[in-house]
Amino acid sequence: MSGPVPRTVFNAPLTERRAVAFASIPLADMKTVNNAFGGSITNVFLAACTLSLRAWLQRHDAVPDGPLLMQVPLSLPDADATTVDNQLTFGRIRIPVQLDDPVQVPDRPPCRHRQA
Repeated sequence: MSGPVPRTVFNAPLTERRAVAFASIPLADMKTVNNAFGGSITNVFLAACTLSLRAWLQRHDAVPDGPLLMQVPLSLPDADATTVDNQLTFGRIRIPVQLDDPVQVPDRPPCRHRQA
């Protein structure tokens, strides 16, 4: 990944205060969105995460002018179908939180993988 990454509130030192939020989206709903716009279920998931993060940044008046860089775990396809273990890698993707239209979120975000 080349190019600048905007500084955000996430670059600040960590404090003792923490908050966590969870959400549940039925797979059928994700498939409906996927069928309407194409791409993949992963792209629908990433678009939902991107827009949720954008909403948080908007509430804190901190939406950057460019995309953020995020590291995510990715499952690798199992070359040996006889094993049960999961092979993971980490990918770095740019999430376009500066965009307010989920349709504008790229179909395939640029990604760089690193073997775990």
